[in-house]
Amino acid sequence: MSDFEDFDLTKTDHEIQTQLADDAQSNSEDIIPISHEEEVTEKIDERWLISFADLMTLLFGLFILLYSMRSPETLRAIQNSIKLQFTNQEIVSKPETPIIITKETRTEIKKQIEVNAKINKIKEQVEDLKITDSQQKQKIQSIANTIKEKQLDINKKKDIIQSLREKIKSSKKIVADNKKMKAEIIEMKVDLKELEEAERKVEELKKDLKDKETILVEVKALKALLSSVKEFTTVVVNWPTENHDIDLSITDPKGKTFNFKNRKHKGHPGSFTLDSRKGPGAEMWQSSKLIPGKYKVDVNFYSPYGNNNKAQVKLEIHSTFGVIKIPEFKLDYEKNKMKSVYFRIKEDHTIEQVH
Repeated sequence: MSDFEDFDLTKTDHEIQTQLADDAQSNSEDIIPISHEEEVTEKIDERWLISFADLMTLLFGLFILLYSMRSPETLRAIQNSIKLQFTNQEIVSKPETPIIITKETRTEIKKQIEVNAKINKIKEQVEDLKITDSQQKQKIQSIANTIKEKQLDINKKKDIIQSLREKIKSSKKIVADNKKMKAEIIEMKVDLKELEEAERKVEELKKDLKDKETILVEVKALKALLSSVKEFTTVVVNWPTENHDIDLSITDPKGKTFNFKNRKHKGHPGSFTLDSRKGPGAEMWQSSKLIPGKYKVDVNFYSPYGNNNKAQVKLEIHSTFGVIKIPEFKLDYEKNKMKSVYFRIKEDHTIEQVH
């Protein structure tokens, strides 16, 4: 508000405008022009624009002030504002006598205005809160309808929940039935597996029976042959354990070895007549001519074929003039897989076990 300190508030509008014009002219005379010698040849010096801009700003403010003071009422308002800032008093002008309002009066007026505004606001709120009986009934009816609809929704949801519970019970029953069926299927698979295992064992027994029948036929044939031969020597080894393969090997006094690879020797008595490859089984070597001398009998545990138990072996030596029965013995495929037995045929064709 210091810009208005030089103005005399008692002057007329014409006098104030004249004073402002004189001030503007004096300000314009204070501007120092830039000499031509100080200009830069390469670039035009535009520093004068700063002073020019200040001048234009002052002129613009002056014209705005003059425009605002175009009427006496506006000028009085400006005077009132300036005086209020310096004296804390406000002049209320009437056509004839001015009324001075103190700062305390202005505070009370403001409080009264605030109170009136609050009262008006409360009245509006009271008007808003006034509802007729018909409107209240409508609201109550609307609330009742809403409650009824919600109750219907709740009943529907209860029905849906009950239906879901029944479906869950039914599903649990189905799951229980499925578990029972799965257990039965597992039992059936176990039974089927046992049945297949039993069928496999039956097939193995049939095969063993067939092999034994074959052995029995061969033994009968050999007995018939032996009964027709006046002189003979027979070495028989047999074992009752399953899957085991026991090999028999005979070495006669002339050094000829008979086994499953060398069943006969041309021009030499004796031959391998029986060979079993899987137990229970038997192997046999026989000769139709008695050759005096020392014989060696080797019994070898060739293969267990999955049966890791010990093999039970019986060995017998038969001749026209005697029999040698070796006590039953066991062979272990890992530790003790071979046993050797020696016997002698004397000049009188009798036989004896030797070491």
